[in-house]
Amino acid sequence: LVAILTGYLMVILHPVDDHISKLPFLRLLAWSGTISYSLYLIHVPVAGKLRNLLSRFTSEGDWRFVWVPIAGAMAAILAAAIFHRFVEAPIETARKRFRLGLRKTSL
Repeated sequence: LVAILTGYLMVILHPVDDHISKLPFLRLLAWSGTISYSLYLIHVPVAGKLRNLLSRFTSEGDWRFVWVPIAGAMAAILAAAIFHRFVEAPIETARKRFRLGLRKTSL
């Protein structure tokens, strides 16, 4: 039932798709989807190291400890954005160029 309603909603909203895609909230959501693989790869090492470092200065019972996971999440998102920009995106661009070059030579 949920799948049918979702499909119906997509058909109804299709004519205004361009307007919806320009909403600021959805642009942020699209950006988070763009860096999601980088975030998946990098969140454990970055957030884990930061948690280890910050837990030396506070204990789990302390009220300030609530900032440790928040800081870890923010650092992981920042590191994922940097990783995507300087590692993942250039590799993807090179991969596409390489595939195009193979297609041209195989014809």
